[in-house]
Amino acid sequence: MHVKVLYFKKKNLLNIPAAALQAPLFSVLQPNTVNYGKIGYKIAHQMAHGFDTTGIKYNKDGKIYDLPEDIRKSIAEKTECFANQYNQFKTSEIEDDINEIETKLINENLSDSLGINLVFSALKEIETVNKSLQLPGLKHWSNKKIFFLSFARLHCFNATEKHKELLQNYYRRSSRNYRVNIPLQNFEEFAEAFNCPIDTPMNPSSKCKLW
Repeated sequence: MHVKVLYFKKKNLLNIPAAALQAPLFSVLQPNTVNYGKIGYKIAHQMAHGFDTTGIKYNKDGKIYDLPEDIRKSIAEKTECFANQYNQFKTSEIEDDINEIETKLINENLSDSLGINLVFSALKEIETVNKSLQLPGLKHWSNKKIFFLSFARLHCFNATEKHKELLQNYYRRSSRNYRVNIPLQNFEEFAEAFNCPIDTPMNPSSKCKLW
């Protein structure tokens, strides 16, 4: 299922289509952990575009303004961390992606990582007053694990290689497996939830963070 939630930086406007507010992305019958991992993440990802390397240049009225030199330098350094991180996964499968990482994909990759941080923070807050129900058959899984599983399933799909190529060329995104694994590698809460030892693939000691 592909439903686009969009952020318009020149209007500082978030557009959430009605189709996004129904199953499987959202349902009042689903626990918070599932809803936040799906539609919650989609919204957070788009919100994050307001703070990526392009969105941060616009003020609340959608007007371009000059960032202070120290902020521009900090963003450039942190962006380089993400670019280097994705470069480590350079294979023939994503070679075209990596070659264009800094010009076409970096903001998407930044928003993937920032989005998972934003929505997880929102989930933790709502869980303090409205604890998620546990899913039948998965009661041995913590709410954190269910959230991360729901997020990962959002990117799960089955397609031909030609269709994957079309999606990557049209939407300018990294491969879906990297859109799941790399943001989670940068997220300490994921490593804690799944007890990933330090310096293992899903819990590297060196993590990237924009904000």
